[in-house]
Amino acid sequence: MRRVYYSLPVAIIVISYAVVTAAVIYTVRFIFRLKPRQPQTTITTP
Repeated sequence: MRRVYYSLPVAIIVISYAVVTAAVIYTVRFIFRLKPRQPQTTITTP
């Protein structure tokens, strides 16, 4: 039982970090899409 209690918060932290990084990437892409002033040649979108 100790292993489950020890690995559970680690998994929650990893999932939260992944969600935060994904949200930051999506918001950055959304902000760059809202600004058509800059040429797309400088920004390389995958």
